Amino acid sequence: IEVPAFLTKNRSKISKLSALNNDVVFDIEGWKKYFSKDSDLKEIEAACGNKIGRAALLNMVKEMPKNPGPKDLKKIFLATMIWGFGMVNYGPARTKKMVENSKFSSVLKKVSGLIASGKYQEAYEAFKLEGCGPAYFTKFLYILSVKKGKGMLILDAKIANALEKIGKVQITKYANVTRKGVVISMILPQAERYMKYVKDMESWAKKLEVQPDQIEIFLSNP
Repeated sequence: IEVPAFLTKNRSKISKLSALNNDVVFDIEGWKKYFSKDSDLKEIEAACGNKIGRAALLNMVKEMPKNPGPKDLKKIFLATMIWGFGMVNYGPARTKKMVENSKFSSVLKKVSGLIASGKYQEAYEAFKLEGCGPAYFTKFLYILSVKKGKGMLILDAKIANALEKIGKVQITKYANVTRKGVVISMILPQAERYMKYVKDMESWAKKLEVQPDQIEIFLSNP
């Protein structure tokens, strides 16, 4: 598939982007209101302070045992949601509801096992947790899949808008979306289209001699 012209034009910039320099600031006190006695939050604060990024998340994943337990996965999930929500004030409350969902541990265990087996589409399809849509759960899938070396990428509204508006890409090839006016406001679950996005991003990255997540980082702030 042909590389979008704006990616080719910005190849030099993309090649200099690092997944390890991607920290966001978060309100630790806001998270403590909902996770005041949570040992995982205390560990995250000790490791990260009030800034968290891919480097910290990837270190957490590397430290996980080969067969992670519920606590291991919950810590990675909580840290990923903190990174994903950043300073969005409803993030802690929404994440608390996710963690308290009766299906939480079983969903994470199933998804983790599928990713470990390289079954990426099945992992996407298995992530069904109320309140956590593709914009957020693809962040979690990405972080887990990095341990395998490749596999999954983040796809949220910001990236979808960049692909459509700047890249002139037909976004419906890669996602079902909802809009506010002409702007994409939400990504809806659709596993086959998501895997097409991953496949094409990998193809573009190979042609540009960069990493797929370098393109993804560029699209989040083109």
